[in-house]
Amino acid sequence: MPFPGVLIMRLALRILIIMGCTATVFAGCGKEESVITDPGPPKPIPSGWTRRALVPPVSTTLFACQFVNATTVFVVGGEGVVLRSTNTGLGWTEITTPVQSALSDVWFKNQSDGFAVGAVGVILRTTNGGNSWFEVPSGTTLNLYSISFTGSQVGVIAGFRGTILKTTDGGATWAPQSSGVQEFLRGEHLLSPDTGIAVGDDGLILKTTDGGLTWGVRSSDVATALLDVVFIDEEVGYAVGDAGVILRTSDAGESWLPQVSTVGVTLWNIWSGNGMIAVVGNDATILRTSNGGATWEDQTNGAPGHLYGVWFANADTGVVVGDGGTILRTTTGGR
Repeated sequence: MPFPGVLIMRLALRILIIMGCTATVFAGCGKEESVITDPGPPKPIPSGWTRRALVPPVSTTLFACQFVNATTVFVVGGEGVVLRSTNTGLGWTEITTPVQSALSDVWFKNQSDGFAVGAVGVILRTTNGGNSWFEVPSGTTLNLYSISFTGSQVGVIAGFRGTILKTTDGGATWAPQSSGVQEFLRGEHLLSPDTGIAVGDDGLILKTTDGGLTWGVRSSDVATALLDVVFIDEEVGYAVGDAGVILRTSDAGESWLPQVSTVGVTLWNIWSGNGMIAVVGNDATILRTSNGGATWEDQTNGAPGHLYGVWFANADTGVVVGDGGTILRTTTGGR
């Protein structure tokens, strides 16, 4: 017979094993129907973010998201995937699209009229709040990475090998513009119908002030790829990219200065609103600032893989998307 001390140790070990198994079982609970059901609490992540799970699961990479009102949010990703939640990201429905191409960005002008762009020149449009989607001719088979509008009529798309497309009729038709470059253009932002900024590989920053008739290069003083750009007003904007690069402009994109980002990973997407800025990137990186980038709060979490898109409905409620169908949700500003 083992010594009493050994028996006590064995009993303690069994208790720990049982507790560990129980914790594992409960950590796996919380998967949801893709038709907006919520059978239990989601798997927690050690931060202010929780991971939402879909049943059946979506395993493709999710690239972008956008809230169109206080409760409805859309997500797009690989294989033509479009997802919609009408309860701030708690439950999700997958919507059929006419394409299998990866969709890299989504933009709604209002709650009814939205667009998604992606590989091989795909432009999708919905005019009924995302219930159905149809293709719009782009005139190109090159990959398209980013789309945005200023107002209801003027929009721009950026993409492969310097591709820039512009619409002046609300997205019914798109015409190519001459960017004068061959670098991949990864992100763009329209400050007005005449003024816009595009960013891309090798630290490239382009600016137009004539509605895209001409685009001029502005110095970034970095050689790494810039992957997204956003402006918080007509003068102040931010660009993010490889190696943790964050740049800031205070003169409408004429000049750019580096900011301290606290990370060295690739940063894919930046969003601003409600007095804050949020950034996501590789290795589950989430950064947030409420003081114009003077300091950045690291909300990096236990999510698997990389994160590619972020959007907030307000200062507290937000969604982040990424590798392997990852969807993260917060109602506490990520804290």
